[in-house]
Amino acid sequence: MPMKRCSQHLREREKMSMNGRVNRREFLKRSGAAALALSSPLFLRDKAVGANERVQLGFIGLGGRGTSLLRTFKNYEDVAVRALCDVYEPNVNRAAKIAGPQCKTYSDFRKLLEQKEIDAVVVASTAHWHALHTINACKAAKDVYVEKPMSHNIAEGEAMVKAARENKRVVQIGTQIHAGSNYKRVVEIVRSGALGKISVARTWMTCNEFPNGIGKPENSEPPAGLDWDMWLGPAPISPYNSAKFFGGQFRYFWDYGGGWLAGMAPHILDLVFWAMGLGAPLAAASSGGRYVVDDIAETPDTQEVIYDLPNLTVTWSNMSGCSYGYELRGGSDIKRRLGIMFHGTNGTLVADYSTLEILPEGTRMKGFELPPPPPATDHYHEFIDSVRSRKLTSCDVAYAQKINIACHLGNISLRVGHKVHWDDKTKRIVSDEEANRLVGRTYRSPWRL
Repeated sequence: MPMKRCSQHLREREKMSMNGRVNRREFLKRSGAAALALSSPLFLRDKAVGANERVQLGFIGLGGRGTSLLRTFKNYEDVAVRALCDVYEPNVNRAAKIAGPQCKTYSDFRKLLEQKEIDAVVVASTAHWHALHTINACKAAKDVYVEKPMSHNIAEGEAMVKAARENKRVVQIGTQIHAGSNYKRVVEIVRSGALGKISVARTWMTCNEFPNGIGKPENSEPPAGLDWDMWLGPAPISPYNSAKFFGGQFRYFWDYGGGWLAGMAPHILDLVFWAMGLGAPLAAASSGGRYVVDDIAETPDTQEVIYDLPNLTVTWSNMSGCSYGYELRGGSDIKRRLGIMFHGTNGTLVADYSTLEILPEGTRMKGFELPPPPPATDHYHEFIDSVRSRKLTSCDVAYAQKINIACHLGNISLRVGHKVHWDDKTKRIVSDEEANRLVGRTYRSPWRL
C-alpha cells in the first residue's frame, strides 16, 4: 500500500512511524550520515579559558535583540558579564540594571575592546556595523557571537572570515534554529537519500505589512542620549529618522540592511545549505519591488530569487503583503510564516522550524521509516563551549558566509535588474562592474574595512 501522507509535530514525541520505530544508530549507518557532525573538527591554536574559569563577556548593541541575548548569557553559571556598549544611553542603562553593578558601560565599542579581561563579545548591533565590530574584536583577541545578518555585504563577510582565521578566533553566527531538533532531523532524512535525487529546493517567508508598513515619519533631531553619528558609522551621512532606528527597522533601508532576504533567509536557507552540503551559488536571478506597502522603506515587499547550484535549483520567495504560507499555511490568521521544501525523485519533504511532512511519489518510499528526533542543543552555550575548547562552532563564520553570499547575490540581482554570475574563487561577480560595486561598499571616514 502506498505510504500515507505523514505529518510530524515534535511535541507529539514520535507517535508516528511508517513501519515501526527505527534505531538512530542503524538509520545513520544506512544513510551515511556520519557527516552530520555539528561542528568542524578544526581546532584553533590559541589559549583557551580554563575549565574552572568563567568566560568574561562584553556586549555590543543592546536594543531588543541584544537585551534578550544578555538575559540568556547572564543565566549561565560559567559566564560573567563584564562590559556593555551601545550608542543609545537608555539602552545601556536598561542593560546595566539587568547585568548588575559589576559591569562597565561604554558608548564607543573600541573602549570596550581595550579591556584585557574580556574573553569574548556578543554583537547585536545593526547589520551595517556587524563586520567592523567583529573584525575589531578578533584583532583584540576576543571571540565573537554575532547576530545575523552577519554582514551588510559580501566583501564584509569575507573580511570577517579572514579576521577570524588570522587571529585564531571563534566566531559564531546567531542562526539559533540550526540547533533545533526538527532541523537536525530533516538533515538526516535528506542525507539518507530516501527522497531520491533532489533537483529543486524551495524556501519562503510570508507576512502582511499592508497597508502602512513602517509608516512615513518625518526626519527629526535624534532623541536625547543617542549618538546618531556613531550609529551611522561607516554608512553615508543621513538625517535621523525614527523608522530607521527603532524596532530593528534598519533592515528596510539599503544603507543598513538587506530586507527580509538578508534578515530572515539566513535561518531558512540554512537548512538547504546544511542538508545538501552546498557551497556558494553559481548565479542568482531576482525580481520584485515595493509593490503594495505604502511607507518610506526601500527594500522589497515582494521578491523572488532563483539560485543556480550544481545539478540543483534553489528558490527564495517573500511576500510582505500576504501571509499565506503555502503547504504549511497554518490557518487564516495574519502572521509571519516560513517553510522549506525538498523535491526528490522519490518524494517531497516540507518543513518549518518545528514540523515536517513527507509526500511520497506513489510507492517509491514504501518501507521508509522516519528516524527518531535527535535532541536539540543549546546554540548559545555552544559558543561558550567553543571559547573554552577552541573548536569551531556549527554556525562558524565560514559556513555562514556561503549563505550570506546567497542572500546578498539575490539582492544585488534585484537592484541591478539582471541575473548575476558568481565566481567564488575570485569573490567577484563575473564581467559585471555595476553588480560588483554592490559586493562591497564605500566607507564614511574614519571607518574602513
